[in-house]
Amino acid sequence: MREHWDAAVIGAGVAGLCAARALAEAGKSVIVLEANDRIGGRISTTSSTETSLAVELGAEFVHGKPGPTLSLAREAGVPLIPLEDRHFLKHGSTFMEMPNPWQPFERVMRELDLTRPDVTAAAFLEQQAIDPETAERFRQLVEGFEAAPIAEVSIKSLATDSDALSEDDSQFRVDGGYGRLVEYVRGRAAERGAEIRLSSAVKRVHWRENGPTLRR
Repeated sequence: MREHWDAAVIGAGVAGLCAARALAEAGKSVIVLEANDRIGGRISTTSSTETSLAVELGAEFVHGKPGPTLSLAREAGVPLIPLEDRHFLKHGSTFMEMPNPWQPFERVMRELDLTRPDVTAAAFLEQQAIDPETAERFRQLVEGFEAAPIAEVSIKSLATDSDALSEDDSQFRVDGGYGRLVEYVRGRAAERGAEIRLSSAVKRVHWRENGPTLRR
């Protein structure tokens, strides 16, 4: 069994699989090490036991028109289905329609000075004394999209991400489920010789110039 490669990729989410594919297509030997027993990372598509519809347990929509995602869908021949949406905010026992659900996010980000040192989003809310209602809705938006607590997310990274999210509010579903894109990238990487090992948590990394070697 091979134990030495030109490159090792940690994590078999879409980013990791795309990296492995690019390396393999460049002629490098590459192994992908994934701690879980499946590939896909935040993407987890299954099917209903009663219908043939895809059920997304993780990432559900394509938000805006991110170039890498659109390019991958075109290459894979997977259609993206446009969606119209309406947003509501619950107040007590009533619901109020929100024409701009991103307003709390935009309100907070207007306070950001990119010349100042970076801090977590949670620390930024405290520093700027954002009112509790706006802060809570900001937290819901950030944690819903970034899948990480605001105490661990860089406020400056949100400024970068917001360019793709707030400038274009288009939304799409991946026809047949996001998992189709995951399987497409996995297949292209495997065709070029990339190896994927599941249930293989990385506990320590030792850097060497001649490439990674696995040690148990």
